Amino acid sequence: METIKNGQEQLRHAQKLETVGRLTSGISHDFNNILTAILGSARILLEDLPRGHACREDAEEIRRAGERAVELTRKLLSFSRREPAEAVRAVDLRLICGDMRKMLQRLLPADIELDMVLPQVLSPVLVDQGQVEQVILNLVVNAGDSMRKGGRVSVVMADEPQGAPGLNGACVRLSVIDNGEGMDEPTRAKIFDPFFTTKDAGTGIGLSTVWDIVSGSGGVVVVESSPGRGSSFHVYWPRSGEGIEPPPKAAVPAGQKSVSRPAKVLVVEDDAVVRRFAERSLQRAGYEVLSAADGSEALRLSDAQDGRFDLVVMDVVLPHLRGTEVAVRLRERRPDMRVLYISGYRAEETLPGESGGPAEFLQKPFTGDDLAEKVRALLA
Repeated sequence: METIKNGQEQLRHAQKLETVGRLTSGISHDFNNILTAILGSARILLEDLPRGHACREDAEEIRRAGERAVELTRKLLSFSRREPAEAVRAVDLRLICGDMRKMLQRLLPADIELDMVLPQVLSPVLVDQGQVEQVILNLVVNAGDSMRKGGRVSVVMADEPQGAPGLNGACVRLSVIDNGEGMDEPTRAKIFDPFFTTKDAGTGIGLSTVWDIVSGSGGVVVVESSPGRGSSFHVYWPRSGEGIEPPPKAAVPAGQKSVSRPAKVLVVEDDAVVRRFAERSLQRAGYEVLSAADGSEALRLSDAQDGRFDLVVMDVVLPHLRGTEVAVRLRERRPDMRVLYISGYRAEETLPGESGGPAEFLQKPFTGDDLAEKVRALLA
């Protein structure tokens, strides 16, 4: 009976996430257009303003607010199963947690102590490091919010040779334990539901994100709590048979690089603010740029220019003609023309394999450096 009950609970949660996922995916395109314009314009403003200028502080605040909005969007997409793990590799949870210690302590009120119990050796797990960091952060912040009069949050890790509920074989356990107010059974049954919260200013996203990340990476979450006795969140991941992999090296920002040869770029984007931002960013990088608001205008420009475009930056979702259809027609005029597709959706949602030639993809929101580097790489 317990197995059937757990299965029904997981099905109910999955159905709720699917509903939220459809809503989130539906608004992501417009929202990412807005964030692309906000962040891109703020970065350009910061590059143009001299140090000490009275407006720099305001521009920095715009940039920081935009980056917080990007992070919120990523959380929404993550728990709604619309943003998969992108960098799965064998990692040591001890190192990740150790690197986060100072940040986590700053996020907790001053009257809450953070205690970490990390073993000397821990088996690796196969996960996305960024998502694991999000799980740890959400659990620690949630624990801190449960203690209104101070207390202690403990982060404990250990190898579990006997396995865990719902998993076969040996596991690695990550536990976040608090001595806060605890939860009754009705509350505990709802804590992973999207948008369910007991906090006055809560969003109900944090624990839903934890559930989705852990279950999506092959793990399980077990919760122990009762009123007045605190709460313990135990996350179990299967051990990985692979050795620890080093993190990938970060790409070098493109900056305002000059191009090695004159190149003409066509920007096709129906959102006027994003179109102007992309045009300005590429002009600052040294390219000759023309722009169009839709596919029909792009084709007219191509005819007027005798197809002399080296590359087109093409929004996938356009009115009347899809970006991929426009690209096919433009390549009839110049078969070797490169294409950089841009979209607020993920590539697998918008490009079902019909790009039809040399092409790349850049998801919104992106910076001017991101755009210039992609264009430079394609033209190279």
